[in-house]
Amino acid sequence: MKIRSQASTRGRRGAVALMIAAALTATAACGSSSGNDSSSSGSSSNPYHLIKPGTLTVGINLVDKPERYIENGKPAGYDVTLLNDLAQQMGVKLELKNLDFNGLIPGLQAKSFDMVSNGLGVTPEREKVVTFTQAYDPYQIVMAVPANSTTPATVEAWNKPGVKLVGEQGSIAAAAAAKSFPKATFKAYASNNSPLLDVASGRADGAVLESYLVVAYSQEHPSQLKALRFPSDILPTYFAAWAVQKGNTALQQYLNQFLCTKQKSGELAKIYQQQEHAPMPKMPAC
Repeated sequence: MKIRSQASTRGRRGAVALMIAAALTATAACGSSSGNDSSSSGSSSNPYHLIKPGTLTVGINLVDKPERYIENGKPAGYDVTLLNDLAQQMGVKLELKNLDFNGLIPGLQAKSFDMVSNGLGVTPEREKVVTFTQAYDPYQIVMAVPANSTTPATVEAWNKPGVKLVGEQGSIAAAAAAKSFPKATFKAYASNNSPLLDVASGRADGAVLESYLVVAYSQEHPSQLKALRFPSDILPTYFAAWAVQKGNTALQQYLNQFLCTKQKSGELAKIYQQQEHAPMPKMPAC
């Protein structure tokens, strides 16, 4: 603005300049406040607090066929099919971070990804550090034993010294084995393929794992193993959920709505049947 030499004009223009400066300062302050407030219009383009706006980053361990695995160089399976549908509905890009099972929850806590999709069972310990969604996947825990084994599915037969059991480190199945068979020797592996190989090769008596893993292994290696099923109070059935960063209720609620819509429409059971080649067990009500 050009300032004239007249004193009166200079005074009026000075007052206007001060008013404009004050308005600009107020506007800048509002803009700064909005940018830091997650409920403000500044976050409307990223309502679910994704670590990379426009991209849903998911922690996953792609080694569990038919749940989640790599086929022909590409992610595949039940979880992957659901995640692709989810990303398409959200209108975002899907990015999968494939890492060991034991790194999933720590990675979520470190905000390396927005959610974990890996068949996580809901436990009080895990609920302290992550927020879980509605259940999306049923799991029955069984014991994989040699195909010619005659040992019965009783606690007395397996809960004794000299029995060698194996499983996946940090899993619900491993916790169930430790609780039901405390007298047996238990060895945990970072993956679930090693326990199955241990039993098939005679290095272990039984592998406590989810039933779908034993079925998938038996399909590729017929007549090596079979699933020994115990009463539910010994080796239970549990329902896995997705996990998001602790307190991210906006994303949790969106995922719950997505899963419940899939479940009520029958689409969830359809995808499960296509990927698992088995009927989906009854799921908890939404």
